[in-house]
Amino acid sequence: MNRTEREKLGVVMVNPRKSNAPQEVIDIQLWWKEKADAYGDKGSCVIGAGFEFKYGGQHYFMPPIGCWQGSYSWEYCKDEVYEKLEAIGAQEIRYHWGFLD
Repeated sequence: MNRTEREKLGVVMVNPRKSNAPQEVIDIQLWWKEKADAYGDKGSCVIGAGFEFKYGGQHYFMPPIGCWQGSYSWEYCKDEVYEKLEAIGAQEIRYHWGFLD
């Protein structure tokens, strides 16, 4: 699902700099960022990756926000992110691999 499709469906982009998602979702994204930043720049440059899910009746898209472009920087712990989303009650969780840049 690309950005235009997400916008048409009312999908909220998770962004910790804006109050557009519940704090527990933002906390997971920030945890993911810390893990990715600490891992280092590994893998191919990818755009459009992230988790799509439903939480509290709202659809969200949560991209990785680490400081590295290499996809493995955030992919290596994506299963843990999935589990954290599941633990807070997120539903219909899907990971999008993105596209090579």
